[in-house]
Amino acid sequence: MPSIAREIPESGESTRSDRSSEPQTELSQIKLSGIWAPCLTPVLSDFSIDHERLFQHVNWLLSNGCHGVVLFGTTGEAASFSAVER
Repeated sequence: MPSIAREIPESGESTRSDRSSEPQTELSQIKLSGIWAPCLTPVLSDFSIDHERLFQHVNWLLSNGCHGVVLFGTTGEAASFSAVER
């Protein structure tokens, strides 16, 4: 069963690691296929991202046939979140 990482960054902490030593792939070289589902971002009452519900939903999508998910991709909600949250 596909699964996603369950690490949740502390507020303001970046989730990127130093990737300068990794080989770079041009975006145009990446071949995507299969079913990719747009995914709404669940929020808590204070409008912060509900990471637990998001992880549960993404795991459900991947376990039920999706090959990937598109976060902030089709609903225009990206503008509602900070760069750190995205």
